[in-house]
Amino acid sequence: MKLPFCNNHFLGRIVFLLLLCSVPYGMFSQTKVDSETAKSYILSCQKPNGAFGPKDMEYTDVAWTYPAVFALKILGEKVPNPDSCYANGNQSFMEKEGWKNGPWYWSLHQKANLYELLGKSGPLEDHFQEGVSLSLKFQSRRNYLEPRRYAEGIFFDMASLWHLTDAIYIFEGSVNNQNEITDYIVSRQTPSGGFDDMLGKRKIPRDEKAHIIVSYEAMMTLNAMNYSFPDKEKITDWIQSCQSAEGGFKWNPNNKSCSNQPDVWYTWAAIKTLKLLDDSPRDKEACLNWLNSLQNADGGFGDRPGWNSRLYSTYYALQAIEMLTGNVCSGI
Repeated sequence: MKLPFCNNHFLGRIVFLLLLCSVPYGMFSQTKVDSETAKSYILSCQKPNGAFGPKDMEYTDVAWTYPAVFALKILGEKVPNPDSCYANGNQSFMEKEGWKNGPWYWSLHQKANLYELLGKSGPLEDHFQEGVSLSLKFQSRRNYLEPRRYAEGIFFDMASLWHLTDAIYIFEGSVNNQNEITDYIVSRQTPSGGFDDMLGKRKIPRDEKAHIIVSYEAMMTLNAMNYSFPDKEKITDWIQSCQSAEGGFKWNPNNKSCSNQPDVWYTWAAIKTLKLLDDSPRDKEACLNWLNSLQNADGGFGDRPGWNSRLYSTYYALQAIEMLTGNVCSGI
């Protein structure tokens, strides 16, 4: 008598099904993630010295401490050991290592905001005091890294301009040449409404070069200087047009660059700028669902779906959810 035809593939499927039936149901249930797991993720990044750093390293830095403290504030959670947190978390790696060039202005922005979040007083640095008064001046960037010249009022692009301006106003200072600076910003608005950094030799802003982060920085600086937004409806439409079908935001509605993909940084900047304009994403529900898709089993959020959790992407996602819903705990 012949046995029924059988091959290794068929046997393999039978074995897999038998094993599947023997696995407890709960093993395949999704790990619960919510605001409590987000808190746990953030607190797991706090080090013995009180500051924050990468989850599996002892290293601490203001670039980890600032977003962690802000995220905990959004969640209504007190920062454990706040004095130690500030004392050991208010410096960047550049200061610790004595670097000459680096992202100094981004570091200044984080330091100033951490100072404010933790209710500190006195000077931020020896050369950046309360009531600082500066005339700001653009200088072409010579390379990717920038020298530490913010105490002189020098800026290199829209990012360094916003970071310096933000720090000045946190310390109740002033910009002496506001009209000159607002003219600089407005001259970089493209016909469609976004803003182009216009670095290099270009003299005319172009739609395909407009970037949602540059636009956010431009609008935040104008708002800090109490300047009426130029073509408010146009910039609103342009930002809203950066929303993807998935719900997240790209940096430009039409640019074909491979980097032009929905990202939590772009989405956070879009929502924050739209809030300045008294508006919101065209599809709020899709945006909220996309943001929630970034949360991982460890409670943190990644920059894009499936990406590893980071403190900065967790902060961006939490604040974006809070701005969309008014209650981050129920929005997650």
